[in-house]
Amino acid sequence: MLYLHHYFQSDSDAMMNRVVDFFWEYQRFDDGDFITPKEFPYHKNQSCYGKHTCYWGVVKLLKGLSFIPVEKRSDKAKLLLQRCIDFVLKHEVCYSSHSPSEFLHPKISPLTFPNMYRGDFLEILWLLKREHVVVPQMQRAIELLKEKMDQDGTFPLESPIVNLTIPIGKGEKGRTLVTHRARMVLEKTF
Repeated sequence: MLYLHHYFQSDSDAMMNRVVDFFWEYQRFDDGDFITPKEFPYHKNQSCYGKHTCYWGVVKLLKGLSFIPVEKRSDKAKLLLQRCIDFVLKHEVCYSSHSPSEFLHPKISPLTFPNMYRGDFLEILWLLKREHVVVPQMQRAIELLKEKMDQDGTFPLESPIVNLTIPIGKGEKGRTLVTHRARMVLEKTF
């Protein structure tokens, strides 16, 4: 919601402040030591509100907050954004914090377009780059990205989203879009 609001440049700052307030109150950034409350908004949903914070939820919150223009970010939005960044970096972008040699999810490593709820590590690197984050915790993910580059300097679409009404990433278009984003991440940074 935050992402779409600012992507389409709507004027409802009051509504967006309420969204930020909601996440300020309820978003978790724990790493496996949480006892799930039984009241709103957690209820008994263990898939999204289990012992470990939902990584995808943090990434989507990071995406939404990063699209709020810097001059319009409230103090709460800035602090939430930093918490999202810190949480992502604790996982070195795409690795398990408890088993650092493993990906935190099998769907995070294939290059994907378009990115839906479960984004890929390239989307996360792109969001960090938008926020001018360049730190050693990103290096393994950057190396993974470089390993995926083909000899011609392009990047493959490894996991297309196939059930879209309009298939955005089919054929060479998907490769072009993934390559564009990968170059944005690597340009002048690494």
